[in-house]
Amino acid sequence: MEADRRPGYAEQSAGSRYQLLVRSGSLFASFLSYSRGQLLVAIALVLAASIFEGVGILLLLPFLEVLLERPDALSASINNHLDWWGFETRNERISLLAIIFIILAALRAIFIWQRDVKLRAMALGYVDHWRCRLFSVLTRTAWQDVLRLQRVELEHALHQDVHRIATITDQSVRAIASVAMLITQITIGLIISPALTSLILLVVGAGVLLTGPFLHRAYASGTKLTSKGRNSVAVLHRFLGGLKLARVHGLEAIYLLNYRQALTDVREESIEFTSQQGIFTQSFGFVAAISACCVVFLGLVILDRPLTEVAIIMVILARISGPVLAILRPLQSLANALPAFDNIERLAGRNGGGIQPYVLTIPAIADHPQEPAGFSFQKVTFAFGQPDEPVVRAVNLAAKPGSLTIVTGPSGSGKTTMVDLLTGLLRPNAGEILIDGKSLLNVPSAGWRQTISYVPQEPFLFDATIRSNLLWDGAERSETELWLALEASCADEFVRQLPRGLETRVGERGAQLSGGERQRLCLARGLVRQPRLLILDEATNALDAKTEREVWRRIAAKRGAMTILAITHRPDLAAAADNFIHLHDGQIIGFEEPVK
Repeated sequence: MEADRRPGYAEQSAGSRYQLLVRSGSLFASFLSYSRGQLLVAIALVLAASIFEGVGILLLLPFLEVLLERPDALSASINNHLDWWGFETRNERISLLAIIFIILAALRAIFIWQRDVKLRAMALGYVDHWRCRLFSVLTRTAWQDVLRLQRVELEHALHQDVHRIATITDQSVRAIASVAMLITQITIGLIISPALTSLILLVVGAGVLLTGPFLHRAYASGTKLTSKGRNSVAVLHRFLGGLKLARVHGLEAIYLLNYRQALTDVREESIEFTSQQGIFTQSFGFVAAISACCVVFLGLVILDRPLTEVAIIMVILARISGPVLAILRPLQSLANALPAFDNIERLAGRNGGGIQPYVLTIPAIADHPQEPAGFSFQKVTFAFGQPDEPVVRAVNLAAKPGSLTIVTGPSGSGKTTMVDLLTGLLRPNAGEILIDGKSLLNVPSAGWRQTISYVPQEPFLFDATIRSNLLWDGAERSETELWLALEASCADEFVRQLPRGLETRVGERGAQLSGGERQRLCLARGLVRQPRLLILDEATNALDAKTEREVWRRIAAKRGAMTILAITHRPDLAAAADNFIHLHDGQIIGFEEPVK
């Protein structure tokens, strides 16, 4: 039988440690790239606080020896200096040393306060940076990639994964302060008693050795936490998306059971990680307690050192326990948070990896000419996946400025894909799209889209007032312009009947309105922009026949002021059109100019 060639535990552990080291390096490299000068200021504050604390502890020895009147070489030297400055009596020296100690403590407190504020600001700023980076993925990613992007995954990363990074970056930056404090304390200990301080170094070494096995468990726990957290968000999304269906079919209990189970999974994994951290903390505390006993025994019994010296070493040992834990515990948190960072970095990598700075801009509404736009498709072909399975096949289409073109066809015939190509969200695999005789590839996409109004089949309204929904693009419009748009969409009458008119809140996704009212408001929102091109994608399918005919009559009256492309399943509306096109399987199989 062939020997088992799987890597042994030692090899797996070495590989795991290497991967943890590499991923940790990536996280800190991204943080350093973000913080830059801020980190230098924070480190300066850290060092200043550590220096003042170290000097304060160092002064404890002569202070105690002056109190006990058991001077050694250090306190004798200090006494000589105090004599030179005129502080000759015991009380004068004690008072002066006490005042100096208090001043140093005050300065240390001020520096620690400023340090904590700076470190917290950096950590939160770093988290916001990643949130904006992820948010910008949606604004800069190619539309066909956006269609494949899982909304649940992105929302989980924006909130839960980034929150975990917030914790670890804050802890890790504070660990820098602990490192400086640890170095200061050990340096002082070596000055006072090298032999006893060696025990302290053994405590630090024991803590490092204890950390190793816990890191692998923390990383595995973090991986599970990321997966289970994403599942909890997915369950919530499914329920909210199908809330009405769930209520109608009486399935609330099933959704509640699924959501409770998802939350339980996340909670149990978090508790397990907390348990691991607790075991590590208590193990370290046990080692520190044994070390304290050894310091007392070694110092007083074996080395016969003065009680004041042993007491100072005990103070140092007590004070380093916190910094050592503040250094080692974040290593566990870091290992636990690395899967979250990996997930965030992977999502941000959809638009290029690294920590490149994001740019937040609010595009101004272009000062475009008011003339309607003309467009044409010239043998345009597009496929989402396999090139031999195009959704749009060699389409030729021309629409004059100010014309009304109606496109009909069965579901899946490529109508919406044509719209996405015309808006520039998708690029054709073959052929060319012209806007006013110019290739769409040579027209700035942001500027072109600012001249378009697109009204989709599914009406979407923000949980805000009707006025805010009409002005969602940030442009300033007069009251007259708003009401003209509402009249053109047959929405003015029901808006006037509302108790607060334009100031009426419509609820989440317009839940306070009927489907037809939502569609008419969305149409008004498109018209108020006074676009060069108005695109209607089944934008009136929720209206009754009478209202729909009246809406189409008013829309048709707008041609000349704008070019209109309308997708509909209602061929009887073709009489209002300048061009009537029937699409099937991505090809135009009918093209005619209706007789008026």
